[in-house]
Amino acid sequence: MSGAKASDWSNEAWLAGLRARDADVIEALRERLCLGLQASLGHRADAGDADLDDFAQEAVLRVMDKLDSYRSEARFTTWAMSIAVRLSLTKLRRRSRKAVSLDASVAASLSDDSNATEGMTHGARGEMFELLRQGVAQALTERQRQVIMAELEGVPQVVLAEQLKVAPGAVYKTSHDARKKLKAYLADAGYDPVTVGELLAAR
Repeated sequence: MSGAKASDWSNEAWLAGLRARDADVIEALRERLCLGLQASLGHRADAGDADLDDFAQEAVLRVMDKLDSYRSEARFTTWAMSIAVRLSLTKLRRRSRKAVSLDASVAASLSDDSNATEGMTHGARGEMFELLRQGVAQALTERQRQVIMAELEGVPQVVLAEQLKVAPGAVYKTSHDARKKLKAYLADAGYDPVTVGELLAAR
């Protein structure tokens, strides 16, 4: 855009370039949003670089859809960044809710409480939960079982680290290794991740 740096572009220049579907302007906006998201959300454990890249890409599309709603009260890039942050936080919250729901279902299925698993012991779902119980018992170490069950019951890793008197990083590594073993255990039995998710979501 006339050789000027993107940081020097006016609000009108951004709008004109995006409305014209100028590839250079679109890419400049994506890079700007990605850097902004890294600065504001990069510290979060649930937001990796790949996530932020995806969020920035989707935010560009959202911004372009909303160009007519921009009113110039703030700089265009500030307005666009606010859209990107809201979109990212919404996606992270939705992901967190799904993870909590999924983990709660697994925790109930692995519990020794027969009431908790009532109605889950038939068909393919029951077979998968039985396999999970076997995986926890046979594939995991005692510490891995302790960590994975605590997490599935909703205990934050930071709190669990304090209870076990270890560093949070050690809990994360134990949890990661345990989940990896369980996925492999299920995969060996013919359950791919998509199938597992579908079975857990069934009512």
